[in-house]
Amino acid sequence: AIAQTVQRLPVQVIGLLVKELSVLLQGKTFTNQVAAVWLKALLAAHASQLLADPTATAAFSPLLGLVETRVGCLAPLGRLRGRLDLMLHQVSGDDGHSGLVDTQALVVHQDGDSTEEGSDTLGSEAEEDESEDRWDELSENEVENMESEDIEEP
Repeated sequence: AIAQTVQRLPVQVIGLLVKELSVLLQGKTFTNQVAAVWLKALLAAHASQLLADPTATAAFSPLLGLVETRVGCLAPLGRLRGRLDLMLHQVSGDDGHSGLVDTQALVVHQDGDSTEEGSDTLGSEAEEDESEDRWDELSENEVENMESEDIEEP
């Protein structure tokens, strides 16, 4: 519908339409999107007349600056959007994982000396008992030494 309307426009109003569309394109709302559609249809239908008209060329110079500015901001905005999407994805936790991909060990080392798993646990229990007995003996000896020192001092 827009393309058909633009094709029926008289040549005298094309320059005025370009100026009006350039004003609308400088906005930041839905109107600049609509103006871009109209400008695209206008360029497709009347490209030869716009190239021949020197006043239309002057009307396009602010649009060229606007497009260059917006294209220059496109890459940083894309990076920002990517970072925000990543952060939102991590915060929401939609993937169902807690950040770990696989909880199983990739390599399991088995010691050649112990053939049974229970033999290590029995040996460590015996070592713990021996260590506790020795600790008890040392504690008793220290208590006896302190008592004997207290008696000898007066």
